[in-house]
Amino acid sequence: MNSLYFDDIRVGDTYTADSYNIPFDEMLEFNRLWDPLQIHLDETAAMQAGHTAIIGSGQYTLCIKQYFINQMPWREAVIGSIGFDSLRFRNPVHGEDSISVRVECTEKRESKSKPDRGICKFDVIMSNQNDELVLTYTDIVMIKK
Repeated sequence: MNSLYFDDIRVGDTYTADSYNIPFDEMLEFNRLWDPLQIHLDETAAMQAGHTAIIGSGQYTLCIKQYFINQMPWREAVIGSIGFDSLRFRNPVHGEDSISVRVECTEKRESKSKPDRGICKFDVIMSNQNDELVLTYTDIVMIKK
């Protein structure tokens, strides 16, 4: 894939990637290792907390987000992330969910101090197979010109 650079990206451009189908065993292993809350490990505990099943850790959801971001056409031009704004976990993810992403460039500006780069803001929306939002945030990325 040819990389897009700062000058190639336009405000209003939207991008998608192939869906990611969450393997239950992968989610559970991540939960065990990195965020072993009972709602992430035990079906009964999850249901007692009001969930329909074991849920993925928010950190696991962020890893799926990064999987998608690494499929974006500006990947090779990324200098670094500046940060995230308005990060929200809208609904939990579950094993066997199919997650999709939509990314829109909402703002861009040239760097004030370094002429070889610019800064883009991307609204990122992740949804499950039922079109329920699971994650929304704004990604602020420094990209080569």
